[in-house]
Amino acid sequence: MYRVWVVASALCLAALCGNAHAQSRPELIAELIGAQGLDEVIAESLEDSKATTQKLGRSALDQMLASAGNIEPGKRKRIEAIFQRFSEQSASLWTSSELVSIFAKHYGTDLSDAELTQMLAYYKSPIGVKDVAAAKIAMRTYTNELNTEGQRRMQAALSGLIADIKKEMGQ
Repeated sequence: MYRVWVVASALCLAALCGNAHAQSRPELIAELIGAQGLDEVIAESLEDSKATTQKLGRSALDQMLASAGNIEPGKRKRIEAIFQRFSEQSASLWTSSELVSIFAKHYGTDLSDAELTQMLAYYKSPIGVKDVAAAKIAMRTYTNELNTEGQRRMQAALSGLIADIKKEMGQ
């Protein structure tokens, strides 16, 4: 009887200790996102997006100002201030932590906690770490390629827009 009690006590203690260390689902997802490097990818993408938006905005403004002809210095300064406000506002639409939080809310909704735990084990393994490193390199070059081509295409679209507006205005 003593052995049964010791074994039962040990099993109960193990179950209690195991549950004490169990992660909540949001904690598990947060750790998984960190292990996958998605938080860093989101932060880098956000910074790239901000830079691209500002470059495109600057290019559009420069084209509009050039097509407007001679603008008095005071008005040009006010237009530059308007553009600066736009740049600051567009750069702060989201924070990286907000985007990660939104992503985490939707991540793994069709997966069980056991599956998420298995995925976390993979991403913490040596091959999982290599997988994450390879994905980060690919994402950087992919993002750079998209941004470069996107800027070229947007520049062409802006040039067409300005030409159409000028034509409509009889210039």
